Amino acid sequence: MMPRLMSRVFRRQREFQTLNQRVLYVHIPKCGGTSLRHAIHEACFPPESPSVLWLNSRASAEAARLVGRGLLEYRQLLLHYFLMQRQVQFITGHTGISSATCELCREQWFLMTVLRHPVDRWYSHYFYNRASNSISFPGFRVPESIEEYAFSEAGVGLGNLYVRHLTAGTDPADPTAAAIETLDRMDLVGILEYPEDLQTRIQHQLGLKLDLPVLNSNPGRSEDQKREVTPELHARIESLCQPDMEVYRHALKTAGLPQP
Repeated sequence: MMPRLMSRVFRRQREFQTLNQRVLYVHIPKCGGTSLRHAIHEACFPPESPSVLWLNSRASAEAARLVGRGLLEYRQLLLHYFLMQRQVQFITGHTGISSATCELCREQWFLMTVLRHPVDRWYSHYFYNRASNSISFPGFRVPESIEEYAFSEAGVGLGNLYVRHLTAGTDPADPTAAAIETLDRMDLVGILEYPEDLQTRIQHQLGLKLDLPVLNSNPGRSEDQKREVTPELHARIESLCQPDMEVYRHALKTAGLPQP
């Protein structure tokens, strides 16, 4: 009886859900993507499945530096290579995308991403990178002073991260409008603040029932934020995030969710 029991246990462990489409999940940093990536992978594939391709953030950053390419430009080149691999069913990672890339692959791929309130995302990105400075790739290290960072080139760049990720490899005259056009060509744009809506839409559109735990949390972030961020500095960060706020508001409106 023991061998038959073990066989039944093994079969239960191998009962994965089935993706009804090939999925490209554009994981924009600090938008809950780690939990969603794990949830889809664990629901549908074994740990070392060749059907899954995850773009390694550190390796791609080091390679982009070595060949003298912009990070998002280089990652989008890798993405095009990934998309051509016929055995792959699920691609994810901190890659950029554009409306042109969406048009090239949307007939064969289900395109999705998740956004969150840009100001919350800005704080989360800064404090996460600061807390992990000792182990992060050096190019992602940030100063201890949040005020110094908010006035740096990198800090300004965090305010239009959505725009840059959604116009990767292009140079549009109106970047925000181009980013919104990319969103409109995607199949699912989830909102982190509305997890039930996201789970419902994933189940309806992909046929997956997912449990989405919160991963990559930032211990102490809220206390650090309260202690270090003055009203004036907060206003500065809000102004930096205005390009991404336009994108975020558009995503909320399209999903029929309340405006912030």
